[in-house]
Amino acid sequence: MLGYVEETGQVTPEIKMQAEELVNIGYQRLLAFQRPDGGFDWWGNGPSLTFLSAYAVQEFHDMSRVYPIDGAIIEKARNFLFSVQEKDGSWIRAGATHGEKIERLPPAALTAYVAWSILETGFRDERTEAAIAYLTKNDLRDVKDNYVLALIANALVAHDKHGAAAQSVLDELASRAQRQDETVFWPIEGQTMYYGAGRAGDVETTALATYALIKGKRSPDLITKALAYLVACRRGNGSWGSTQATILALKAILQASASRGEMKSNAEITVDLNGDQQHVIVTPENWDVMQILDFQDAVAHGENRLTIRCGGDADLAYQVVGRYFIPWEQLPRDTRMEPIELSVDYDRTRLTQEDIIEATAHLEYNGRQATYMVIVTLGIPPGFIVDYGDFAELVGMGRIEKYDLNPRQVTLYIGDVEPGGKLDFVYHLIPKYPIKAKTARSTAYEYYNPDVRTVVEPVQIEVR
Repeated sequence: MLGYVEETGQVTPEIKMQAEELVNIGYQRLLAFQRPDGGFDWWGNGPSLTFLSAYAVQEFHDMSRVYPIDGAIIEKARNFLFSVQEKDGSWIRAGATHGEKIERLPPAALTAYVAWSILETGFRDERTEAAIAYLTKNDLRDVKDNYVLALIANALVAHDKHGAAAQSVLDELASRAQRQDETVFWPIEGQTMYYGAGRAGDVETTALATYALIKGKRSPDLITKALAYLVACRRGNGSWGSTQATILALKAILQASASRGEMKSNAEITVDLNGDQQHVIVTPENWDVMQILDFQDAVAHGENRLTIRCGGDADLAYQVVGRYFIPWEQLPRDTRMEPIELSVDYDRTRLTQEDIIEATAHLEYNGRQATYMVIVTLGIPPGFIVDYGDFAELVGMGRIEKYDLNPRQVTLYIGDVEPGGKLDFVYHLIPKYPIKAKTARSTAYEYYNPDVRTVVEPVQIEVR
Protein backbone atom coordinates (compact mmCIF):
# COMPACT_ATOMS: atom_id res chain seq x y z
CA MET A 1 0.00 0.00 0.00
CA LEU A 2 2.91 2.35 0.72
CA GLY A 3 4.26 1.63 -2.75
CA TYR A 4 0.87 2.38 -4.27
CA VAL A 5 0.41 5.80 -2.64
CA GLU A 6 3.98 6.69 -3.58
CA GLU A 7 3.46 5.71 -7.22
CA THR A 8 0.18 7.63 -7.47
CA GLY A 9 1.50 10.75 -5.72
CA GLN A 10 -0.88 10.48 -2.77
CA VAL A 11 1.69 10.06 -0.04
CA THR A 12 2.21 12.78 2.56
CA PRO A 13 5.11 13.03 5.03
CA GLU A 14 2.76 11.95 7.84
CA ILE A 15 1.44 8.90 5.95
CA LYS A 16 4.93 7.93 4.83
CA MET A 17 6.31 8.15 8.37
CA GLN A 18 3.49 6.08 9.85
CA ALA A 19 3.61 3.48 7.04
CA GLU A 20 7.38 3.09 7.27
CA GLU A 21 7.12 2.60 11.02
CA LEU A 22 4.57 -0.19 10.52
CA VAL A 23 6.66 -1.78 7.77
CA ASN A 24 9.74 -1.68 10.00
CA ILE A 25 7.88 -3.38 12.87
CA GLY A 26 6.55 -6.04 10.51
CA TYR A 27 9.99 -6.53 8.98
CA GLN A 28 11.62 -7.13 12.36
CA ARG A 29 8.88 -9.57 13.40
CA LEU A 30 9.08 -11.55 10.17
CA LEU A 31 12.82 -12.07 10.57
CA ALA A 32 12.10 -14.22 13.64
CA PHE A 33 10.29 -16.76 11.43
CA GLN A 34 13.30 -17.52 9.19
CA ARG A 35 14.93 -20.83 10.04
CA PRO A 36 18.69 -21.60 9.93
CA ASP A 37 18.34 -23.26 6.49
CA GLY A 38 16.86 -20.04 5.05
CA GLY A 39 13.25 -21.20 4.87
CA PHE A 40 10.27 -20.08 6.92
CA ASP A 41 7.67 -21.84 9.04
CA TRP A 42 4.39 -20.90 10.76
CA TRP A 43 5.70 -20.24 14.27
CA GLY A 44 9.44 -19.77 13.84
CA ASN A 45 10.40 -22.91 15.73
CA GLY A 46 9.79 -25.83 13.35
CA PRO A 47 11.05 -27.18 10.03
CA SER A 48 10.87 -24.89 7.01
CA LEU A 49 7.79 -25.13 4.80
CA THR A 50 8.18 -24.91 1.05
CA PHE A 51 5.05 -22.95 0.21
CA LEU A 52 5.43 -20.56 3.17
CA SER A 53 9.05 -19.89 2.19
CA ALA A 54 7.87 -19.10 -1.33
CA TYR A 55 5.40 -16.62 0.12
CA ALA A 56 8.20 -15.06 2.19
CA VAL A 57 10.13 -14.47 -1.04
CA GLN A 58 7.09 -12.63 -2.41
CA GLU A 59 6.49 -10.46 0.64
CA PHE A 60 10.14 -9.47 1.19
CA HIS A 61 10.45 -8.64 -2.51
CA ASP A 62 7.37 -6.41 -2.30
CA MET A 63 8.76 -4.84 0.87
CA SER A 64 12.09 -4.06 -0.80
CA ARG A 65 10.32 -1.68 -3.20
CA VAL A 66 9.50 0.73 -0.39
CA TYR A 67 11.86 -0.17 2.46
CA PRO A 68 15.54 -1.10 2.63
CA ILE A 69 15.88 -4.78 3.55
CA ASP A 70 18.77 -7.21 3.67
CA GLY A 71 18.83 -8.90 0.26
CA ALA A 72 20.40 -11.96 1.85
CA ILE A 73 16.99 -12.81 3.35
CA ILE A 74 15.47 -13.41 -0.07
CA GLU A 75 18.61 -15.14 -1.32
CA LYS A 76 18.65 -17.57 1.63
CA ALA A 77 14.95 -18.35 1.22
CA ARG A 78 15.44 -18.86 -2.53
CA ASN A 79 18.37 -21.18 -1.90
CA PHE A 80 16.26 -23.22 0.51
CA LEU A 81 13.56 -23.56 -2.15
CA PHE A 82 16.09 -24.77 -4.70
CA SER A 83 17.49 -27.23 -2.15
CA VAL A 84 14.12 -29.04 -2.02
CA GLN A 85 13.44 -28.89 -5.76
CA GLU A 86 13.10 -32.28 -7.46
CA LYS A 87 15.33 -33.38 -10.34
CA ASP A 88 12.47 -32.97 -12.83
CA GLY A 89 12.10 -29.29 -11.86
CA SER A 90 9.03 -29.71 -9.64
CA TRP A 91 8.40 -29.02 -5.98
CA ILE A 92 6.37 -31.68 -4.19
CA ARG A 93 7.54 -31.55 -0.55
CA ALA A 94 5.32 -28.94 1.07
CA GLY A 95 6.45 -29.65 4.61
CA ALA A 96 4.60 -30.59 7.80
CA THR A 97 1.99 -27.86 7.85
CA HIS A 98 -1.39 -27.77 9.69
CA GLY A 99 -2.57 -30.99 8.07
CA GLU A 100 -2.26 -32.95 4.86
CA LYS A 101 -4.50 -30.94 2.56
CA ILE A 102 -1.65 -29.24 0.75
CA GLU A 103 -0.11 -32.62 -0.04
CA ARG A 104 -3.32 -33.58 -1.84
CA LEU A 105 -2.99 -30.74 -4.32
CA PRO A 106 -1.32 -31.84 -7.57
CA PRO A 107 2.45 -31.21 -7.75
CA ALA A 108 1.76 -28.57 -10.41
CA ALA A 109 0.16 -26.32 -7.75
CA LEU A 110 3.19 -26.15 -5.46
CA THR A 111 5.58 -26.01 -8.41
CA ALA A 112 3.68 -23.12 -10.01
CA TYR A 113 3.49 -21.21 -6.72
CA VAL A 114 7.21 -21.51 -5.99
CA ALA A 115 8.21 -20.73 -9.58
CA TRP A 116 5.91 -17.69 -9.67
CA SER A 117 7.32 -16.40 -6.36
CA ILE A 118 10.92 -16.68 -7.58
CA LEU A 119 10.31 -15.36 -11.10
CA GLU A 120 8.36 -12.32 -9.81
CA THR A 121 11.58 -11.15 -8.13
CA GLY A 122 13.35 -11.11 -11.50
CA PHE A 123 15.56 -14.11 -10.75
CA ARG A 124 15.89 -16.89 -13.30
CA ASP A 125 18.36 -19.61 -14.19
CA GLU A 126 18.32 -23.21 -15.37
CA ARG A 127 16.39 -24.27 -12.24
CA THR A 128 13.47 -21.94 -12.95
CA GLU A 129 13.58 -23.08 -16.59
CA ALA A 130 13.27 -26.66 -15.38
CA ALA A 131 10.21 -25.69 -13.34
CA ILE A 132 8.55 -24.07 -16.35
CA ALA A 133 9.36 -27.12 -18.48
CA TYR A 134 7.70 -29.30 -15.85
CA LEU A 135 4.56 -27.14 -15.86
CA THR A 136 4.25 -27.16 -19.64
CA LYS A 137 5.03 -30.80 -20.36
CA ASN A 138 1.32 -31.70 -20.35
CA ASP A 139 -1.75 -30.10 -21.91
CA LEU A 140 -2.85 -27.40 -19.48
CA ARG A 141 -6.45 -27.84 -20.56
CA ASP A 142 -6.39 -31.08 -18.57
CA VAL A 143 -5.94 -29.11 -15.34
CA LYS A 144 -9.47 -29.16 -13.92
CA ASP A 145 -8.92 -27.07 -10.78
CA ASN A 146 -9.30 -23.33 -11.45
CA TYR A 147 -7.06 -22.47 -8.52
CA VAL A 148 -4.22 -24.64 -9.81
CA LEU A 149 -4.66 -23.25 -13.34
CA ALA A 150 -4.51 -19.68 -12.01
CA LEU A 151 -1.25 -20.46 -10.20
CA ILE A 152 0.21 -21.95 -13.38
CA ALA A 153 -0.92 -18.91 -15.36
CA ASN A 154 0.93 -16.58 -13.01
CA ALA A 155 4.11 -18.65 -13.21
CA LEU A 156 4.04 -18.72 -17.01
CA VAL A 157 3.23 -15.01 -17.31
CA ALA A 158 6.07 -14.16 -14.91
CA HIS A 159 8.38 -16.30 -17.07
CA ASP A 160 7.33 -14.91 -20.47
CA LYS A 161 3.97 -13.17 -20.81
CA HIS A 162 4.31 -13.10 -24.60
CA GLY A 163 5.16 -16.78 -24.88
CA ALA A 164 2.81 -19.31 -26.45
CA ALA A 165 2.41 -21.24 -23.20
CA ALA A 166 1.39 -18.13 -21.25
CA GLN A 167 -1.05 -17.00 -23.93
CA SER A 168 -2.60 -20.46 -24.13
CA VAL A 169 -3.17 -20.79 -20.38
CA LEU A 170 -4.64 -17.26 -20.23
CA ASP A 171 -7.10 -18.18 -22.96
CA GLU A 172 -8.08 -21.33 -21.08
CA LEU A 173 -8.45 -19.36 -17.86
CA ALA A 174 -10.65 -16.78 -19.58
CA SER A 175 -12.92 -19.49 -20.96
CA ARG A 176 -13.65 -20.76 -17.43
CA ALA A 177 -14.89 -17.46 -15.98
CA GLN A 178 -18.39 -17.76 -14.57
CA ARG A 179 -20.90 -14.93 -14.85
CA GLN A 180 -22.71 -13.62 -11.79
CA ASP A 181 -24.94 -10.63 -12.56
CA GLU A 182 -22.55 -7.98 -13.92
CA THR A 183 -19.43 -9.67 -12.57
CA VAL A 184 -17.32 -12.76 -13.27
CA PHE A 185 -15.43 -15.06 -10.93
CA TRP A 186 -13.52 -18.33 -10.90
CA PRO A 187 -14.98 -20.81 -8.38
CA ILE A 188 -12.96 -23.33 -6.41
CA GLU A 189 -14.15 -26.85 -5.68
CA GLY A 190 -11.87 -27.79 -2.81
CA GLN A 191 -9.35 -25.73 -0.84
CA THR A 192 -6.52 -23.41 -1.75
CA MET A 193 -2.94 -23.87 -0.65
CA TYR A 194 -3.80 -21.73 2.37
CA TYR A 195 -6.91 -23.82 3.13
CA GLY A 196 -9.28 -21.17 1.79
CA ALA A 197 -12.71 -22.61 0.89
CA GLY A 198 -16.16 -21.28 0.09
CA ARG A 199 -16.30 -17.55 -0.66
CA ALA A 200 -12.76 -16.99 0.64
CA GLY A 201 -11.47 -19.69 -1.74
CA ASP A 202 -13.36 -18.14 -4.67
CA VAL A 203 -11.81 -14.75 -3.86
CA GLU A 204 -8.28 -16.20 -3.77
CA THR A 205 -8.82 -17.99 -7.09
CA THR A 206 -10.46 -15.00 -8.78
CA ALA A 207 -7.76 -12.64 -7.56
CA LEU A 208 -5.02 -14.93 -8.89
CA ALA A 209 -6.78 -15.28 -12.26
CA THR A 210 -7.35 -11.54 -12.50
CA TYR A 211 -3.75 -10.75 -11.61
CA ALA A 212 -2.50 -13.12 -14.31
CA LEU A 213 -4.79 -11.57 -16.94
CA ILE A 214 -3.69 -8.06 -15.99
CA LYS A 215 0.01 -8.93 -16.11
CA GLY A 216 -0.54 -10.80 -19.38
CA LYS A 217 -2.56 -7.89 -20.85
CA ARG A 218 -5.44 -10.12 -21.90
CA SER A 219 -9.26 -10.00 -21.75
CA PRO A 220 -9.79 -6.42 -20.43
CA ASP A 221 -13.58 -6.92 -20.28
CA LEU A 222 -13.17 -9.96 -18.03
CA ILE A 223 -10.69 -8.06 -15.87
CA THR A 224 -13.21 -5.26 -15.28
CA LYS A 225 -15.97 -7.69 -14.33
CA ALA A 226 -13.63 -9.72 -12.11
CA LEU A 227 -12.51 -6.59 -10.28
CA ALA A 228 -16.17 -5.74 -9.73
CA TYR A 229 -16.64 -9.19 -8.19
CA LEU A 230 -13.70 -8.66 -5.84
CA VAL A 231 -15.02 -5.27 -4.75
CA ALA A 232 -18.48 -6.77 -4.18
CA CYS A 233 -16.95 -9.48 -1.94
CA ARG A 234 -15.21 -6.98 0.29
CA ARG A 235 -16.59 -6.90 3.81
CA GLY A 236 -17.72 -3.84 5.65
CA ASN A 237 -14.42 -3.66 7.56
CA GLY A 238 -12.47 -3.41 4.30
CA SER A 239 -11.10 -6.97 4.30
CA TRP A 240 -12.02 -10.10 2.37
CA GLY A 241 -12.20 -12.40 5.40
CA SER A 242 -8.98 -14.42 5.51
CA THR A 243 -5.53 -12.86 5.25
CA GLN A 244 -4.61 -14.56 1.98
CA ALA A 245 -7.89 -13.61 0.30
CA THR A 246 -7.37 -10.00 1.38
CA ILE A 247 -3.76 -9.86 0.21
CA LEU A 248 -4.46 -11.39 -3.21
CA ALA A 249 -7.54 -9.22 -3.78
CA LEU A 250 -5.52 -6.09 -2.96
CA LYS A 251 -2.69 -7.33 -5.17
CA ALA A 252 -5.04 -7.66 -8.16
CA ILE A 253 -6.82 -4.35 -7.54
CA LEU A 254 -3.60 -2.40 -7.10
CA GLN A 255 -2.06 -3.99 -10.19
CA ALA A 256 -5.15 -2.97 -12.15
CA SER A 257 -4.91 0.59 -10.85
CA ALA A 258 -1.26 0.81 -11.85
CA SER A 259 -1.98 -0.58 -15.32
CA ARG A 260 -5.01 1.44 -16.32
CA GLY A 261 -3.64 4.95 -16.35
CA GLU A 262 -5.48 8.03 -15.23
CA MET A 263 -8.81 9.64 -16.10
CA LYS A 264 -8.79 12.22 -18.89
CA SER A 265 -11.71 14.35 -17.68
CA ASN A 266 -13.82 15.09 -14.61
CA ALA A 267 -16.80 12.97 -13.55
CA GLU A 268 -19.60 14.10 -11.24
CA ILE A 269 -21.09 11.45 -8.98
CA THR A 270 -24.50 12.02 -7.38
CA VAL A 271 -25.68 9.68 -4.63
CA ASP A 272 -29.27 9.91 -3.41
CA LEU A 273 -30.69 8.10 -0.38
CA ASN A 274 -34.38 8.73 0.24
CA GLY A 275 -34.13 12.20 -1.31
CA ASP A 276 -30.95 13.22 0.54
CA GLN A 277 -28.32 13.95 -2.12
CA GLN A 278 -24.54 14.20 -1.91
CA HIS A 279 -22.17 15.04 -4.76
CA VAL A 280 -18.56 14.14 -5.48
CA ILE A 281 -16.38 15.51 -8.28
CA VAL A 282 -13.82 12.95 -9.41
CA THR A 283 -10.87 14.53 -11.22
CA PRO A 284 -7.70 13.23 -12.88
CA GLU A 285 -5.92 14.30 -9.68
CA ASN A 286 -8.09 12.31 -7.23
CA TRP A 287 -9.57 9.56 -9.43
CA ASP A 288 -7.94 6.74 -7.42
CA VAL A 289 -8.62 8.15 -3.95
CA MET A 290 -11.50 6.55 -2.04
CA GLN A 291 -14.36 8.95 -1.36
CA ILE A 292 -16.61 8.15 1.64
CA LEU A 293 -20.17 9.46 1.90
CA ASP A 294 -22.10 9.04 5.16
CA PHE A 295 -25.90 8.82 4.96
CA GLN A 296 -26.50 7.87 8.58
CA ASP A 297 -29.05 10.66 9.12
CA ALA A 298 -30.98 9.82 5.93
CA VAL A 299 -31.67 6.17 6.74
CA ALA A 300 -35.35 5.39 7.34
CA HIS A 301 -37.06 2.48 9.06
CA GLY A 302 -38.23 -0.13 6.54
CA GLU A 303 -37.49 0.27 2.85
CA ASN A 304 -34.71 2.63 1.71
CA ARG A 305 -34.05 3.70 -1.87
CA LEU A 306 -30.50 4.41 -3.03
CA THR A 307 -29.55 5.71 -6.49
CA ILE A 308 -26.11 6.48 -7.90
CA ARG A 309 -25.63 8.58 -11.05
CA CYS A 310 -22.37 9.28 -12.83
CA GLY A 311 -21.96 12.20 -15.20
CA GLY A 312 -18.90 11.94 -17.40
CA ASP A 313 -16.68 9.22 -18.79
CA ALA A 314 -15.34 7.21 -15.85
CA ASP A 315 -14.74 3.57 -14.97
CA LEU A 316 -15.18 3.66 -11.21
CA ALA A 317 -16.04 1.08 -8.56
CA TYR A 318 -18.27 1.63 -5.56
CA GLN A 319 -19.38 -0.22 -2.46
CA VAL A 320 -22.45 0.27 -0.30
CA VAL A 321 -22.01 -0.66 3.37
CA GLY A 322 -24.84 -0.73 5.89
CA ARG A 323 -24.60 -1.33 9.62
CA TYR A 324 -27.49 -1.95 11.95
CA PHE A 325 -28.20 -3.46 15.35
CA ILE A 326 -30.90 -5.89 16.50
CA PRO A 327 -31.60 -6.70 20.15
CA TRP A 328 -30.43 -10.22 20.94
CA GLU A 329 -33.91 -11.28 22.01
CA GLN A 330 -35.25 -10.35 18.55
CA LEU A 331 -32.75 -12.44 16.61
CA PRO A 332 -34.29 -15.45 14.81
CA ARG A 333 -33.32 -18.71 16.47
CA ASP A 334 -31.91 -21.46 14.28
CA THR A 335 -32.00 -24.92 15.84
CA ARG A 336 -30.02 -26.59 13.07
CA MET A 337 -26.60 -27.97 13.94
CA GLU A 338 -23.88 -25.52 12.90
CA PRO A 339 -20.45 -26.62 11.58
CA ILE A 340 -18.97 -24.84 14.60
CA GLU A 341 -20.77 -24.61 17.95
CA LEU A 342 -19.58 -22.57 20.91
CA SER A 343 -20.99 -22.05 24.40
CA VAL A 344 -19.59 -20.04 27.30
CA ASP A 345 -20.76 -20.83 30.84
CA TYR A 346 -19.97 -18.92 34.05
CA ASP A 347 -20.09 -20.51 37.49
CA ARG A 348 -21.70 -17.31 38.80
CA THR A 349 -23.06 -14.07 37.34
CA ARG A 350 -23.65 -12.26 40.65
CA LEU A 351 -20.63 -11.85 42.90
CA THR A 352 -18.69 -9.59 45.26
CA GLN A 353 -15.34 -7.94 44.60
CA GLU A 354 -13.64 -10.72 46.55
CA ASP A 355 -15.03 -13.47 44.29
CA ILE A 356 -13.58 -14.90 41.08
CA ILE A 357 -15.59 -16.17 38.11
CA GLU A 358 -14.65 -19.51 36.60
CA ALA A 359 -15.70 -19.55 32.94
CA THR A 360 -15.78 -22.57 30.63
CA ALA A 361 -15.85 -22.25 26.85
CA HIS A 362 -17.02 -25.41 25.07
CA LEU A 363 -16.25 -25.80 21.35
CA GLU A 364 -17.62 -28.50 19.04
CA TYR A 365 -16.64 -28.93 15.40
CA ASN A 366 -19.26 -30.64 13.24
CA GLY A 367 -17.70 -30.13 9.81
CA ARG A 368 -17.33 -32.99 7.36
CA GLN A 369 -13.57 -32.61 6.99
CA ALA A 370 -10.77 -31.47 9.25
CA THR A 371 -10.14 -27.75 9.61
CA TYR A 372 -6.70 -26.34 10.22
CA MET A 373 -7.26 -23.12 12.10
CA VAL A 374 -10.22 -22.21 14.28
CA ILE A 375 -10.30 -18.78 15.93
CA VAL A 376 -12.20 -18.37 19.20
CA THR A 377 -12.77 -14.94 20.73
CA LEU A 378 -13.98 -14.91 24.34
CA GLY A 379 -15.71 -11.71 25.43
CA ILE A 380 -14.52 -10.11 28.68
CA PRO A 381 -17.07 -8.18 30.77
CA PRO A 382 -16.16 -4.54 31.51
CA GLY A 383 -14.45 -4.06 34.85
CA PHE A 384 -12.76 -7.48 34.83
CA ILE A 385 -9.25 -8.71 34.19
CA VAL A 386 -8.35 -12.17 32.95
CA ASP A 387 -5.89 -14.55 34.55
CA TYR A 388 -3.62 -14.88 31.51
CA GLY A 389 -1.84 -17.79 33.17
CA ASP A 390 -4.81 -19.99 32.22
CA PHE A 391 -4.09 -19.41 28.53
CA ALA A 392 -0.33 -19.66 28.87
CA GLU A 393 -0.94 -23.10 30.38
CA LEU A 394 -3.14 -24.06 27.40
CA VAL A 395 -0.27 -23.15 25.07
CA GLY A 396 2.16 -25.18 27.14
CA MET A 397 -0.18 -28.18 27.02
CA GLY A 398 -0.48 -27.89 23.25
CA ARG A 399 -4.25 -27.27 23.48
CA ILE A 400 -3.95 -23.97 21.57
CA GLU A 401 -1.25 -22.57 19.29
CA LYS A 402 -1.22 -19.05 20.77
CA TYR A 403 -3.45 -16.39 22.30
CA ASP A 404 -3.88 -12.61 22.22
CA LEU A 405 -5.34 -10.63 25.08
CA ASN A 406 -6.89 -7.14 25.14
CA PRO A 407 -9.36 -5.44 27.54
CA ARG A 408 -12.38 -6.55 25.49
CA GLN A 409 -11.60 -10.13 24.54
CA VAL A 410 -9.21 -13.06 24.50
CA THR A 411 -8.43 -14.55 21.09
CA LEU A 412 -7.44 -18.22 20.95
CA TYR A 413 -5.73 -19.72 17.89
CA ILE A 414 -6.55 -23.42 17.71
CA GLY A 415 -4.69 -25.69 15.29
CA ASP A 416 -6.05 -28.89 13.75
CA VAL A 417 -9.62 -29.75 14.66
CA GLU A 418 -11.05 -33.04 13.42
CA PRO A 419 -14.75 -33.68 12.65
CA GLY A 420 -16.56 -34.38 15.91
CA GLY A 421 -13.82 -32.69 17.91
CA LYS A 422 -14.80 -31.24 21.31
CA LEU A 423 -12.62 -28.85 23.30
CA ASP A 424 -13.08 -27.14 26.69
CA PHE A 425 -11.18 -24.04 27.83
CA VAL A 426 -11.39 -23.03 31.49
CA TYR A 427 -10.32 -19.52 32.49
CA HIS A 428 -10.87 -17.11 35.39
CA LEU A 429 -12.20 -13.55 35.51
CA ILE A 430 -11.25 -11.22 38.36
CA PRO A 431 -13.45 -8.16 39.16
CA LYS A 432 -11.81 -4.78 39.71
CA TYR A 433 -14.76 -2.79 41.07
CA PRO A 434 -18.57 -2.93 41.49
CA ILE A 435 -20.34 -2.95 38.14
CA LYS A 436 -23.41 -4.24 36.34
CA ALA A 437 -22.68 -4.87 32.66
CA LYS A 438 -22.75 -7.41 29.87
CA THR A 439 -19.82 -9.35 28.51
CA ALA A 440 -18.66 -8.72 24.97
CA ARG A 441 -19.98 -11.35 22.57
CA SER A 442 -17.93 -14.51 21.99
CA THR A 443 -17.38 -16.02 18.54
CA ALA A 444 -15.78 -19.02 16.86
CA TYR A 445 -15.01 -19.33 13.16
CA GLU A 446 -12.82 -21.08 10.61
CA TYR A 447 -9.97 -18.75 9.78
CA TYR A 448 -9.66 -19.99 6.21
CA ASN A 449 -13.41 -19.98 5.60
CA PRO A 450 -14.72 -17.17 7.83
CA ASP A 451 -18.31 -17.56 6.64
CA VAL A 452 -18.41 -20.66 8.88
CA ARG A 453 -18.91 -19.03 12.27
CA THR A 454 -21.06 -18.94 15.38
CA VAL A 455 -21.80 -16.17 17.86
CA VAL A 456 -22.57 -16.50 21.58
CA GLU A 457 -24.97 -14.03 23.16
CA PRO A 458 -23.49 -11.71 25.85
CA VAL A 459 -24.26 -12.44 29.50
CA GLN A 460 -24.99 -9.86 32.18
CA ILE A 461 -22.61 -9.86 35.13
CA GLU A 462 -23.19 -7.97 38.42
CA VAL A 463 -20.46 -7.23 40.94
CA ARG A 464 -21.66 -5.87 44.28
